[in-house]
Amino acid sequence: MHGDKNSLVLTDEMLASTEVDNSRRIVSAIMEVLNRKQVTYLFATHLLELINLPLVQKMENLRYISMKVSNYDSGCLLYTSPSPRDKRQSRMPS
Repeated sequence: MHGDKNSLVLTDEMLASTEVDNSRRIVSAIMEVLNRKQVTYLFATHLLELINLPLVQKMENLRYISMKVSNYDSGCLLYTSPSPRDKRQSRMPS
């Protein structure tokens, strides 16, 4: 991977069709590489348990944000944050 501190990586439901335990391991390994290279990244994921993995727990400068999505009849999606979940899971850089 050629990313660095000037890179931005966006993912949406990476490995959504892969078995959950394997998905957690793969995504946390990807996070470790991105974190080490100081890449800014945003993962939209169903793998909420990622934050409990020891590898992820050790990462510094990591911030978790939960977003509420509202779907309107017009087809418009509205994303809002912070949600109440942020109070429990947010970890700001020190």
